[in-house]
Amino acid sequence: MEEYKNGKIERVLGIYTKPLNGYIVNKAAEANEYGVNERSIQRDVDVLWKKRDESGI
Repeated sequence: MEEYKNGKIERVLGIYTKPLNGYIVNKAAEANEYGVNERSIQRDVDVLWKKRDESGI
C-alpha cells in the first residue's frame, strides 16, 4: 500500500510540473510512463484542477 501511495504522489507531482515547465500533459503518454490507464491520469488532472480552482490561482 505504501508503494502505491508513493507512486501516486510521484505521478501527480510529475503531472503537475509538466505545464509549469512549458509541456503539455498527454494522457496516453503519461499513462504509459507511469503504468496506469488514461482514466487514472484524468482523475489526477481533475484533482489538480479542482485544487487550483479552490486556491483561487
